[in-house]
Amino acid sequence: MIDEKTLQEHLLATAAEQDDLLPRDLADDLAAGRRRLLRHRLATGAAALLTTGAVLAATLGVTGALHQAKPEEVAPAKPQQVQATTDLDTVITGLLTKHFDPGEQHLGYGLRPFKLVTRTGYRGTLREVHWGAKGDWRAGALKVGLFNSTKPDEQRCGSYYERFPKPLICKPVTLPNGRTAELGRQGGKAELRYVQPSGDIVYVAVDPSTFGDGSRMGITDAKLFAFATDPALVLPEVTSAQREAADLLTGHLPVASQIDAAALKILGGDLRPLDILRDYPGECSFRMDWLKAGVKSRIEFGVTPRPIAGTCSDLFRTPTCTKIADAELYERTTSAFGIRFTEYGATRRTPDGHRVWVLVTYTAAKRPPTGITQQQLLAVLARPELELR
Repeated sequence: MIDEKTLQEHLLATAAEQDDLLPRDLADDLAAGRRRLLRHRLATGAAALLTTGAVLAATLGVTGALHQAKPEEVAPAKPQQVQATTDLDTVITGLLTKHFDPGEQHLGYGLRPFKLVTRTGYRGTLREVHWGAKGDWRAGALKVGLFNSTKPDEQRCGSYYERFPKPLICKPVTLPNGRTAELGRQGGKAELRYVQPSGDIVYVAVDPSTFGDGSRMGITDAKLFAFATDPALVLPEVTSAQREAADLLTGHLPVASQIDAAALKILGGDLRPLDILRDYPGECSFRMDWLKAGVKSRIEFGVTPRPIAGTCSDLFRTPTCTKIADAELYERTTSAFGIRFTEYGATRRTPDGHRVWVLVTYTAAKRPPTGITQQQLLAVLARPELELR
């Protein structure tokens, strides 16, 4: 087991040097990633859970009291309504595996997906994935982006290593397809920025020693060029369903302080509100840290409106969910780099068709007895303070 104090020191030092690279608490990756394709290894999840001991990453939908009369029937969302973001994550992780890790031995995608982020002048995705080996999730990292931006210097080549003692110098290179890209290379370290014919930008930074011993990852220039020019690497547009879902949220979000008070009545302990996230078209969530009897957890309260709500299988990326009363449940135990995980989740539809859910993850072969129970989470969901205003 990695010493918690040492790991925290590594995380804080790296975050200070690379503020835009690593989350300051890697548990954020778990809380944000309920749609992660479960076939991939969970190296990022290992980092998050080891940082907090036994970490719970729970995402709760917040629309409608759940103990009303039987909900009216609501037509399920069509699969294509959630396809844009799901396919973006599937495509990028699939291409990373294809070009850099065909044996699926090293890349750790965690539970955080490549999400389509939209803001004024920007549409795209940018995140880090870990490169590890058995027993060591810290051997290296890739920072990968696919985006369109009105800022000409958005994620420029050389930005990853500019704060390092020896920054990379990027120079123009001609790719096999005849187009020009910018490449910086220093041993196993590399940065590539390529403008596709569509005008969208591919960015990759290769870091062979984020925390580890600097072992090389074997990612050559040729592999970087092949990834960047793969015809399957396409940035999707925001769908009409995502726009409709975003409109449903505008002006109707719950109040974080009211959620805090409502949750405390049921959970006890101490809750520390963090922030509100709306970086995924049509979705929002409220993050809080929970501490009780020495157990620290991350809880995230969120909502996916009906146009993109999907099904239980869509949510948890599993072929089977178990129906219990008006809820659907999912559970599994898995491992990554020798670390055991237990995941369980619950979801249901509200009377107005929105999707509510709970996802819990522990670094253990079974659920710890002192964690937040599903019954407590469902009780929190029933509070009127959690409804859309």
